[in-house]
Amino acid sequence: MPDEPVSLLTNDQRRRLSGGDADAEAAEEGQDRQAIRERVTAGLGDFEHLVDYPDEEFELALEAVDDEELTRTLAEMRVVEERIRLLRGIEGDAVVASARNAVAAVDADGAATLGRVEFHTTAEQRELAEREAGTSPWLERAEALLQFGLLFLVVSFVVAFLAPDASSGPVGSAPFLIGSLAVAAGLVIVGLRGVKHDLVPAVRGFL
Repeated sequence: MPDEPVSLLTNDQRRRLSGGDADAEAAEEGQDRQAIRERVTAGLGDFEHLVDYPDEEFELALEAVDDEELTRTLAEMRVVEERIRLLRGIEGDAVVASARNAVAAVDADGAATLGRVEFHTTAEQRELAEREAGTSPWLERAEALLQFGLLFLVVSFVVAFLAPDASSGPVGSAPFLIGSLAVAAGLVIVGLRGVKHDLVPAVRGFL
């Protein structure tokens, strides 16, 4: 009978972590925990060699694993990853930067999925959420400036209509100037966000 494939943990160690070996002696348990720690440490080095593991090999390796089980396993991997990061106090954005470097450093031949992998920093995630929700602090400021400016422009037009002589002086022209500046500022904010979030990504994708 062929040997079972080697995994990160042995079956006995899995039972130990699941609380299924309550009768084990303290000394034996301590040795087993030490062995588990050593296996975990050694296993971390395996991921470096799996970054550019061929897509076809992944498909063959996982063909017997159904989507439900794989989804659960991926979720558990993410939980473990986050716990380790938090325990060591590593910034999430530092992990993202390192992941991007890891993808850029390997040959993607046979691993087409590497080109579809995306990592987002905290700021980028916030911007994506704001774009999906159609709002952001800057858009709210732009909207407030536009409303404020339009109000002053309406006032200036009313003054110009009712009292043409008064509107030509410094006091009469103030509402028009204030309104124009506010509207211009609001439009500039909207324009800059459009360049940053629409034009620049489009140009990058084209290049």
